[in-house]
Amino acid sequence: MTEDSLGSPNDQSAATQAIPRDYCIIKTNWKSFRDTSKKFTWTINGHEITVDSAKEFKVATHAGLDTVIFFKTLDGAPEIILCDLVKRELYQIYYNMCCDDFNFYNVHTRHRNQVVEFELKEEYSNTKLIGGVDSEAGFLKAGKPISLTGDYARSAMFPNRYRVFVQAFVPWHEDSTLDRVINPLTRNELRPFKDPDQKLIDFQYIFLDSDTLRILVDSKSRVSVERIK
Repeated sequence: MTEDSLGSPNDQSAATQAIPRDYCIIKTNWKSFRDTSKKFTWTINGHEITVDSAKEFKVATHAGLDTVIFFKTLDGAPEIILCDLVKRELYQIYYNMCCDDFNFYNVHTRHRNQVVEFELKEEYSNTKLIGGVDSEAGFLKAGKPISLTGDYARSAMFPNRYRVFVQAFVPWHEDSTLDRVINPLTRNELRPFKDPDQKLIDFQYIFLDSDTLRILVDSKSRVSVERIK
């Protein structure tokens, strides 16, 4: 048994009592994983998580956002994902067979309402900015926050992490990576846009609970990200 793992008691409340105050417990649902996917590994806040039936891993929680580094293959490039772990909570990682990937949940949260709020503090030079979650985005205007869920065009074929970004708006042309600007109120498509290199921020986020993630942008390209609990 490693320093970062606990035995696997049947009583989840006993497991909660066994961990230090500023830690949480993470375990993998090993029965859901196929043989090839059992090579998946994660490094969460510096603690290595493996697909193992007999371990519950204790992981330190941070005051701000937490970092998940996901290795799908031993020699592949890792994915860096953000989330917000809560101390003394229990989390589980499942295999998502629909997309050969993983889902990550708080075992005590049955219904999740996830929202990303974007707010532009003041007008941003002459460049139009958009804030987006996966395949939907909206124009950012000073003093008019927008909220997006990222549910547009999603299905079980996606893992439960979302791409969150703020970038310059570039109108569509033939060489574009096609995506859509969505009106967050009516859910109507406004126009397609190109995915440019002019990104202010671009990251993946997992909603472990009913989260609201707030993205603030000022006129000097400074971006802050926080979870509103």
